[in-house]
Amino acid sequence: MLTSRHAAYALVAVAIILGCLLFGIVVANAQVLGLLADSIFDRFDSNHDGILNREEVRAARATMFDRIDTDHSGTATVAEIEAGKAHAQQRMAQRMARLAQLRADGPTPSERFAAMDANHDGKITRDEFVDATTWFDRIAKSGGISKQDFAKFLDGAN
Repeated sequence: MLTSRHAAYALVAVAIILGCLLFGIVVANAQVLGLLADSIFDRFDSNHDGILNREEVRAARATMFDRIDTDHSGTATVAEIEAGKAHAQQRMAQRMARLAQLRADGPTPSERFAAMDANHDGKITRDEFVDATTWFDRIAKSGGISKQDFAKFLDGAN
């Protein structure tokens, strides 16, 4: 017989599960934002010294403006800015969906572990972990990955 006590326990369990799910989403979003911040910073930091100076920021903004000014008139309209923002959001959403699909289609954690465990001792050493670069091997052209190759991969063209 279901009592109010059982219902209360069920509600608490559901609340805990939802809380864990939401916490996981927040953590995942924080990681994505951290990676995004790193990527933006790296694009702005043209001399790669780890410090943004005013000229680097100005140069990055000039590049952004050139992308926004789609009719190359030397001026940006509200429509161009809104279209640029929409395009950037769409591209980010497509890439995040692509990454999620790659994770879903990829091997399970157990399968990845087995592939990395070169000596089959049930443990992964630092060297085994570092040497497991199957995604690199899928993307690499001529022994390396260019930014264009990586972008194509994230866009699903590779």
